[in-house]
Amino acid sequence: MGWTINKGNKGAKTATATLVSDEGDEREVTVPALWEICYVCEGDGTTVFGWGGRNGDYAVFTGSDLAEDPDLRDDLVRGRYNKACPECRGAGKILAPDLDALSDADRDALDAEARADADYEAECEAERRYGC
Repeated sequence: MGWTINKGNKGAKTATATLVSDEGDEREVTVPALWEICYVCEGDGTTVFGWGGRNGDYAVFTGSDLAEDPDLRDDLVRGRYNKACPECRGAGKILAPDLDALSDADRDALDAEARADADYEAECEAERRYGC
């Protein structure tokens, strides 16, 4: 389950999620969306991440790279290799659902769904370690 951010007319911003009951019934819940500091770049708007990996989720520079090339470290500190943050696209902030606006019943349903997702991911990880 994920949240979809909706940017409406006149600056109104909401977040919508689909909650699934134990019986499999789906319903949408909508809450206001608030600006938060980006969790990837911590508000800076740039990151050296985005260079390596299939998803661009790690920096490609290693400790041995820094040891072999002292200028590389200086360039990194100066931001020469920075790119716009892939999450906030350089804004330093992201829209996120205001979870405090959820009703108690919706919060309970969201928590139960998050626990079920976490249990499933843990089971999948255990199977991967076992070789399945």
